Amino acid sequence: EELPNVSQPKHQSDTYSFLPSRLSSIQRLDEPAQFQEQVLEDKESLVVVRFYAEICPSCRATRPLFTKWSRDLEKNDNRANVTIDARGVMQESQQDCLPIKILEMPLNRATSTFVKGELQVDQLPYCHLYHPTFGIVEEQLVVNKVKFRKFVTSVDCWSKGGCEADFESIQPNFDQTEEVIEFESQDDVNCLELC
Repeated sequence: EELPNVSQPKHQSDTYSFLPSRLSSIQRLDEPAQFQEQVLEDKESLVVVRFYAEICPSCRATRPLFTKWSRDLEKNDNRANVTIDARGVMQESQQDCLPIKILEMPLNRATSTFVKGELQVDQLPYCHLYHPTFGIVEEQLVVNKVKFRKFVTSVDCWSKGGCEADFESIQPNFDQTEEVIEFESQDDVNCLELC
């Protein structure tokens, strides 16, 4: 007796994930054109892009961290109303935040030239954070929970309006420079203040 023709499910799953991609709120970018549309043209959200390879052990190990973070953000309308403290405990925040979108781009035949050449990503798992006004504002190799927490803290800070800076450790030596900086517009001044 022949078995009935059973159609395949209409969802993809990563080869290293036990969860089908339909259960993850992380959108996968399979070609450079999607990157342009979903990342560079998004002017309303902070966009996190996780670059990974299916054969990379660190990529497989950190994927559940991003999936959980994405689900937590989704519960809060994609806003960083959940922060991670120094002990790794998630806490709620009442501050108004920019929405956060988490995407991932695998390193494969279709994307490798773009990822390695144009984006200059040479290690995995690697993350970029894109701000709707300033473009790329953070890049980090995220290989474990400690680096993940550091990256999430940075994203949270940008979501709430700026980046953290340790101004006490920045001590310019004005005696050694005579260069005068001239600004072409007010935007140049704001950018330098932010950076």
